[in-house]
Amino acid sequence: MFHDLLYPNGLLYVLIKLTVLALAVLLWFMVVSAPAV
Repeated sequence: MFHDLLYPNGLLYVLIKLTVLALAVLLWFMVVSAPAV
């Protein structure tokens, strides 16, 4: 992932990846915890 920093706007791409990853994890937790609720 860090190799993206070598490209123009690489930091922006990394931030987007982290945001997508965070949303994916949040969605996963929602799906996993849904039956318990």
